[in-house]
Amino acid sequence: MRMKKIIPIFLGLLFVFLIVEILLLSPSDLDLVVDKKDGQGLMSNNASADQIMRGVHLMEASEGHREWELWSDTAISFKSANRWELEKVKVIFFSDKGDFTVTGKKGFINTDTKDLEVHGDVEVHSKNGYVFYTQKTNYISKQKKLISPTSVKMFGPKDERGFRMNLVGDGLESLVKTSFIEILGNVKAVKTVNKDKTINIKSKRAQLSGASDFVQFIEDVIMDMNDLRISGNNAKFNYSDDKKLVESIFMKGNIRASDKDKWATAETATAYLEEDRFTFKGDPRLVQGADELRGEEIIYLKGGEEVQVKGANMKLNNEKSSEE
Repeated sequence: MRMKKIIPIFLGLLFVFLIVEILLLSPSDLDLVVDKKDGQGLMSNNASADQIMRGVHLMEASEGHREWELWSDTAISFKSANRWELEKVKVIFFSDKGDFTVTGKKGFINTDTKDLEVHGDVEVHSKNGYVFYTQKTNYISKQKKLISPTSVKMFGPKDERGFRMNLVGDGLESLVKTSFIEILGNVKAVKTVNKDKTINIKSKRAQLSGASDFVQFIEDVIMDMNDLRISGNNAKFNYSDDKKLVESIFMKGNIRASDKDKWATAETATAYLEEDRFTFKGDPRLVQGADELRGEEIIYLKGGEEVQVKGANMKLNNEKSSEE
């Protein structure tokens, strides 16, 4: 008898549970609350949601290959807008060169174009250990490109001495297929190379690889090391064979080096960091006080405390000589 009484009660509870689940997963009319303060919501407050899903896992394939894979705590579908809105998002963008992992507080998917947006405390991790922090990242599916239009902070992987590169810029663009990364606008970077030597670099752009040790700075490059400042059009980091330490930095185009008592110009300059040596080539010119030297190659030793000029062919005593 007891069993006969329990069964109807159990069936009734199960029915109530199913009704609650239907209301949660398929609401007929849900007002989406958007925080207008941060400008991250793109749906109107009266938008009608077609479906709510929790613990979402999605995958997009293109030309027979995985393009991206996504996880989200909550997803809200708006079929009329061809749009999904996500909470707490993680996306992996796949590439033969090296994957990118993006996380953030909110996400948006355009179901027509397969474009994605991730907003709020966004982190972008590359295969080789770079971490980028920003507030917004867009993925353009047709171009396989990641774009961050907001300011970016980057921390590079540590070398064998425990040092890493720190960098900031106005924005980021990355071609996922090649793992090519470009930092755009007002780039400032700091790289410690040993306990008593830090390099500070400014430029308009910086280019990195998410899969290799490629690093270069482009346009109006200024590099400061202790009392020596070197400027030029381009600066490229060269790593040791084990890809753990920066061995040298090669600069080219309108090179100008200056310290407290002299200045030099050339077409190229190479900083050999371990040796604390700098070489200037391509019609190099050195001015110190009233003396001007030209030669095949100018070499700074001990960071510029000592100077050598190879193939010197001219020396002028010019009291009016001054830094241009």
